[in-house]
Order: sequence, then structure tokens, then C-alpha cells
Amino acid sequence: MKKEATIKSLIGLTQEETAMLLGITRIHWTMFNTGRRDIPQAASERLVVVVNYLKKNGMVSGIGAKQEAAEKEQMHDWLKEEYKTVAYKLHYLERKIQTSLHIRKECYAALAIADYLKKQDDNEFLQHLSQSISKRACTALNKHSLKRLTQLELKKETLEMLKFKMEAKLKV
Repeated sequence: MKKEATIKSLIGLTQEETAMLLGITRIHWTMFNTGRRDIPQAASERLVVVVNYLKKNGMVSGIGAKQEAAEKEQMHDWLKEEYKTVAYKLHYLERKIQTSLHIRKECYAALAIADYLKKQDDNEFLQHLSQSISKRACTALNKHSLKRLTQLELKKETLEMLKFKMEAKLKV
């Protein structure tokens, strides 16, 4: 089995393909790999020629090099598109974070006004208004909680790291 893994990794062919290349049956090739049988001299010589060709010319032939170049180009194009998507998501998250911070600031100001109105004992309308303002501000603060803000900031940091890694790959 060790011979098969080594030979397969060298030539990259299946058992069937290797046997056909060497002019023997797949069963004969399997028996050779398990050490139960030798391969004919002609098959052995053909195998040596193929392995020497790969050693001399390298593992990547012209066709393989073209395939790899095409794959690299596809990967590069995909990476550029993903980079644009990440940049858009970062912009979107930054806007959401800024909006949440702005709303939180407004809510704290509204709560301060509600507290001021609550201290105005003589006016029932102002008491009711104070409660209404407090309720609305607290609801908005719950929607734009520190937990939610932290989640958005963590997502932003993750996307920034991803963007940085993508930039490095695009420069290569």
C-alpha cells in the first residue's frame, strides 16, 4: 500500500489509469502494490520513464499551469467582489453604530427632561408627559442597548480584520 500512495502521489493517476498506462490490468497493478506480484519489465520501464519525465519537467505541465493560472484569476476576481461586499458591510455597520450612539444620546437627554418634568409637582399634565417620555426613551434604549452596540462593534472589528487579510491577498 505504501508504494501505491507514493506512486499515486508522484503521477497523480488512479489505479485504473496507471494500469492502462503501463499496459497491465488493474488487478495486476493492485497485486503489485500489495507485494503479491511483480510487474512486467516493460511496465516497470514505462513507469520509470513517466516518473523521470515528471522529475525533469516539473509536476505542473503547460496544461496544468494554464489551469492553475485560470483558477488564480477566478479566485482573484472572486476576492475582489468579496472585498467590495465586506467594505459595504463595514460602511453599513459604521452607520448603524453611529445611529445607535446618536439615539442613545437623545434618549439620555429625554430622560433628563422627563426627570425635570417629574419634579414639577403642581402639574398633572407634566407628570403624564414625563412618564410618556421616560417610557419612549427606555424602549429606545432597550432597542439600542449596550449589548447590541457591542455586538455591532465586534462584527465591525471582525470585518475589518477580514478586509485587512483580503487586502494582503489582493496585493500578492
